[in-house]
Amino acid sequence: MEIEKKVCIKCNQEKNLFEMAIQKRSTHSIMYRNVCLDCRNEQTKLWKLKHPEACKNFQNKEKEKKKDESYQKKISDRAIEIRRDFPERTLLYAAKQRAKEKGFEFNLEMSDIIIPKVCPILKIKLYYCNCCKNTPTLDRVDNEKGYVKGNIRVISYLANTMKNNATYEELMLFAKNIKAYLNKKI
Repeated sequence: MEIEKKVCIKCNQEKNLFEMAIQKRSTHSIMYRNVCLDCRNEQTKLWKLKHPEACKNFQNKEKEKKKDESYQKKISDRAIEIRRDFPERTLLYAAKQRAKEKGFEFNLEMSDIIIPKVCPILKIKLYYCNCCKNTPTLDRVDNEKGYVKGNIRVISYLANTMKNNATYEELMLFAKNIKAYLNKKI
């Protein structure tokens, strides 16, 4: 399946459609802006610097909205919907944020994230389901390196959690001993 592309009117770079800013979302279609997410974020930063008072008023209105439980539910449902509909985008920007917070190197692009149908480790079907075991996650193959090309794979949340802090030797020892442990009568 060929990924649709669009040219950003700000940076003049051809981008995958899911790298473009979303303008309108309805149940039937999605409309994209003519600017990519990176350029849109830059525009927003500049606008906030030029209009601090309007920004403050907006923030106050948003704080009031957030007190409303129905608004919270609507936002939560929308976030889940976006993660489900754009999993590559979700994984990319979450990794970018983690890299920034933890000081890891980051040079990934949307095309580097390929989500398989099944987890290569546990052989379970991958689909987005808000932190359940089947949710696709990015795994850094070598945890000493950051989120860089050639160092990431997409595996299930469960598989990623299982290998999270273990060394190779610890994983091999676990694999060797788990069957005997589970078969042992207590």
